[in-house]
Amino acid sequence: MARDEAAHLGYAHGPHFCLGAWPARLQVRTALTAPLRRSPGLAPAKAPERMPDPGTWRPDSLPVVL
Repeated sequence: MARDEAAHLGYAHGPHFCLGAWPARLQVRTALTAPLRRSPGLAPAKAPERMPDPGTWRPDSLPVVL
């Protein structure tokens, strides 16, 4: 087969969805919520600023107050 390579991200959705996406999301959720449960005074210092990426919503940074 002769065809151009598709420029797509298979992690998010669609026919090329990555089967490891759900386990990865669970790992990230666990990694982020465990410290929050152990540190009740932990709070965001300001609202997160969005990365300039039209395909996903992700913070550029997330400063916290201890």
